[in-house]
Amino acid sequence: ASDEDSASDENSASDEKPNKKTDSVNTPKKKKVTKREGQLKQNWERRYTELKQFKEEHGKQTMLPEGALRNWLNRQRTEYRNMVAGKRSRMTVLKIQRFAVVGVRIEETKGNVTYSWKERQQQLQEYRTTHGHLK
Repeated sequence: ASDEDSASDENSASDEKPNKKTDSVNTPKKKKVTKREGQLKQNWERRYTELKQFKEEHGKQTMLPEGALRNWLNRQRTEYRNMVAGKRSRMTVLKIQRFAVVGVRIEETKGNVTYSWKERQQQLQEYRTTHGHLK
């Protein structure tokens, strides 16, 4: 084959019209967000903001928030465990990073957290300072 043949092949390839079937295979499609997914994202952001405020108010204390925020945080930990186990989960690496930014280790659960004696003593002192009692 001559140089002219290969040049004409290149020109004919660029003159072709786009093929929707083959071109879309290589182009990532933007996922359409459903109304439900939008609400879930909005709710997640709201709870995350509440958690951030809680951490700002209570500093480095490791106590958990109460009520709905605590339930939400426990659900996030369940989602994390599901993700690690390869099960269906809404947890993402970005969410894990965002938890780390506010000082929450999402991978911790009641069952596998271990503290040294000094850490527990410090937590107890912080609680007593904050609340004035150890009841």
